[in-house]
Amino acid sequence: DDDDEDAAVASTAAPAPPFRLINVVGVFMPLFASLLPEWVARTEQAFPGSRKVVFLVSGWGSSRAAGKRAQDNSTEGAAKLMASFAHRCFGDRIFDVHTVHSGAGIESYLENVKFVNAELKPRVEECQEDAVRMFGDAWKRKFHVSIALTTGAPARVSAINASLRCFLPGYLHIAHTKSFWYEGLLAEPAFHTNHMVEATPAQHKRTLDPFPQQLVAGVIEHRANFKRVRDFDSGNGLRGFWLRKTRKPVLAVLGVWKRGEASPKFFR
Repeated sequence: DDDDEDAAVASTAAPAPPFRLINVVGVFMPLFASLLPEWVARTEQAFPGSRKVVFLVSGWGSSRAAGKRAQDNSTEGAAKLMASFAHRCFGDRIFDVHTVHSGAGIESYLENVKFVNAELKPRVEECQEDAVRMFGDAWKRKFHVSIALTTGAPARVSAINASLRCFLPGYLHIAHTKSFWYEGLLAEPAFHTNHMVEATPAQHKRTLDPFPQQLVAGVIEHRANFKRVRDFDSGNGLRGFWLRKTRKPVLAVLGVWKRGEASPKFFR
């Protein structure tokens, strides 16, 4: 979402008399015009020749003006203008630009969660699957997600961050976004990697509660048993047959603690 002041947007509905369709002569998009070159430059520096995909998320909320339709407060038109700007100015360096429109509900957290999980996240997952097909086991080093933190409805920003957290995204941030409107000034974009902003640090297993501690111990024991059998390989076919292709087994331990039972059970 970009600021409502960044663009003049005409309604997509048919104009009612006496209004007529207008031609847009010029549009200010200070936030997007600052963030996009910064993101492109940083991506090119870190991953020369990489395929870049941009998702522009739009929607509408309730209008503050009496008698105005909520649809007239939509940022869909702004997203389309931003996509046009990206194609015109960075078309040779950006693979594709997608607009993802939610319609109503940008002020509702639950509606935003539904929208992001149903519309935005699957598109990011498609890009992830493309990276897996192209790079195989090296895809994690080749696939990166960045989120722009500028303005937008708090419920939408929170839902996007929560839904895309699994991709370990980096963040592009511009502080004091209103300063351009009031003072004609705009702060330089700052980029933060995921490990710089991750608020949930790793914990040592000794600090965990008893049940997670037992689960971790079970995983370690299961892995040790597997390695012992694999390395012994007395004609069981584990190394020669079952691991002949990937050589990367997936081990799992399921812990189940039913209500009323004194201790959990672990399944391997």
